Amino acid sequence: MRVYDGYVKVDKVEIPLKKGGTAIREIVKSRDAVAVLCKVYGTDKYLLVKQYRAPVGKYVFEVVAGCVEEGEDPKECAEREIKEETGYEPLSIVSFGEIYPSPGYSSEKITLYYSVLDPERGPQNLDHDEEVEVVELTAEEIFLMRDHGELVDAKTQLLVSRILG
Repeated sequence: MRVYDGYVKVDKVEIPLKKGGTAIREIVKSRDAVAVLCKVYGTDKYLLVKQYRAPVGKYVFEVVAGCVEEGEDPKECAEREIKEETGYEPLSIVSFGEIYPSPGYSSEKITLYYSVLDPERGPQNLDHDEEVEVVELTAEEIFLMRDHGELVDAKTQLLVSRILG
């Protein structure tokens, strides 16, 4: 039974239980997404973006991320999001696999990437409803933020841990 029809979909489903009977679950059907940790070529700087996130009611530091459009390849989406959010052009991009951040209630899949960027920065090309501040940080500064609880976004924590250590 569909209980909501909007940007995301919420369906109620019955799942069979091994011990017999069924259970009702609400599933949020979300578009897939990408997340990218970016490094500026020839420097010791990595990029995070700072955005206000209404569900948590505060500004959050995150890696570059965005939703995959229908029919779009995740790698192409990652390249597009880098250009739009930061103004930088990716020189290389490497996949670090896929994650389901909340499989207990959501179908969202996030493909993870690491990208090295051309050091020449162009203008951001943000959506009309986006305000994104690009922050350049060293790995040590990112670790300090993580250690002081300033990195609250799970995909960012995962990419930082996997790529920077």
